[in-house]
Amino acid sequence: MRKVLPGIFLVLAGWFVGGCSALVQKPTVTLQSAAIDHASPAGVVVNFDLNVSNPNGFAIPVTRAQYKLALGGVTVIDDKATPEGSVPANGALPVRLPVTLTFESLLNAGQAIRQSGGNVPYDFDGSLDFGSPKYLGTATLSAPVHFTGTLPLRQILKDPQVLFQSPAARKLAEQVLGGLFDR
Repeated sequence: MRKVLPGIFLVLAGWFVGGCSALVQKPTVTLQSAAIDHASPAGVVVNFDLNVSNPNGFAIPVTRAQYKLALGGVTVIDDKATPEGSVPANGALPVRLPVTLTFESLLNAGQAIRQSGGNVPYDFDGSLDFGSPKYLGTATLSAPVHFTGTLPLRQILKDPQVLFQSPAARKLAEQVLGGLFDR
């Protein structure tokens, strides 16, 4: 009987921990906005402002973001970030993911940008990962994200300061707009 009790205890402990983690609900992620923050000779920074909602009765820390951004069907970035913060119990947390697009990476999507006239459709795919509370062990949660929209790159490609300092930006502007000063 003494040999059976530890086995029963392990089975019950495993069931209890597994049952508790099954009660944890995934946070949901919605896109609030996607907007160009600024441009420099290095590239363009696009802020993806997300709202993360936690349906659980305990806080959940945001641990990692993984994402791919495609412009006109062409992947221009595949990256990760480490957002900071913890989504409060039964609450929400705004999370900003600043995504830097170099002009060199934008050249890869030059045809799509040209075909769209500089206001290019995007697909943002990835996930946000969350750490679980300590009492649930090492399990992590992951919430998928998928957003579509349009980025207004045409205005960036008309910025003389950026164009004169970045050969890649000039090349992209020539491809999309037909020349530096023909706007």
